[in-house]
Amino acid sequence: MGNKLSSKRKSAPTSRSTTPAGSLSTGTTTATINSKHRDAYDQNTISSQSSTTRRRMHQVANSSYWFPNDDEEMDRLIGQHFALKAFLNGNIVESCIPHVPTPLSEGAKVLDLGCGGGAWVMDFATEYPSAECIGVDMVDVFPKAIRPTNVNFEVANVLEGLPFPDNSFDFVYVRLLLVGLKSDQWEPMWREVYRILKPGGCAQSVEAGMLVKGNEFVNKAGKAFIDMMYERNQEPFVSQKMDKIMANVNYNVLHYELKDIYLGKQDNLSREFVHDICCIFTGAEPVLSKALNVPTEEWPAFVKKLGIEMQKQPDAMWSYGVCFAQKPIEEASS
Repeated sequence: MGNKLSSKRKSAPTSRSTTPAGSLSTGTTTATINSKHRDAYDQNTISSQSSTTRRRMHQVANSSYWFPNDDEEMDRLIGQHFALKAFLNGNIVESCIPHVPTPLSEGAKVLDLGCGGGAWVMDFATEYPSAECIGVDMVDVFPKAIRPTNVNFEVANVLEGLPFPDNSFDFVYVRLLLVGLKSDQWEPMWREVYRILKPGGCAQSVEAGMLVKGNEFVNKAGKAFIDMMYERNQEPFVSQKMDKIMANVNYNVLHYELKDIYLGKQDNLSREFVHDICCIFTGAEPVLSKALNVPTEEWPAFVKKLGIEMQKQPDAMWSYGVCFAQKPIEEASS
């Protein structure tokens, strides 16, 4: 069984001196997200998103994923990426970087599993231009114009097997698959990642928790999301179990933490996460509006109110779980 070296739970700082911002650069083109535009999110962004407009959804028959994959969702994921990067202090747990067998700055082979529009892998590839980076998703929503030269993309479904040899990657990054996998698919997913990792290769998981501990309105919305996941045989609290799941697949867990976000704080980062949650609920309208008995035409007003209620007392809370683990060095093949 895997061993756990460290485990902790942290709360987010109540304020930051800078807004969470970042850029994806390929020499001539830059895409930038900055939270300064979130100040009026409840008046502008959310109210302008019409839930009556049909969103493009995933059409993969054996997928459990129930979020959109249209341009609006890709924009949300870019903003979420840079908020997470600021919140987690980087794209990878800094103290664990030395455990990656090939140094990231010296040609490491890196995979972003479930990469979506590629925000993380392109940002990471820009930070480490010597790394060989691949983004994989089950549908092609990959960028065509903004792409660092050390990034490639492939369509693949991890549950059907990844198209890579055994023992071929130094580092695999997995983020936000909680609405894409059923409860009994997490260990098979991590076994497939284990197969393609080199002996001593590392993997990092970043998964969101649920919306909890707010007022009655917030708790009702959060409970609907939780109930919908259970109804679909998904695990809403997988972030609290990831260290045990990975240890069960024989990883050595080197770092595990749950980090809390208090949404009532008025710093830029907290407001960015409030905005992200509102966008999540907007995209999930086809499923959640029925669960909450809110007519489609009233959904934008419901989401707008949710954004306001999350910032009231008692503090609403969201969290992210981060788990960094290593394939045992002595396992040369499987």
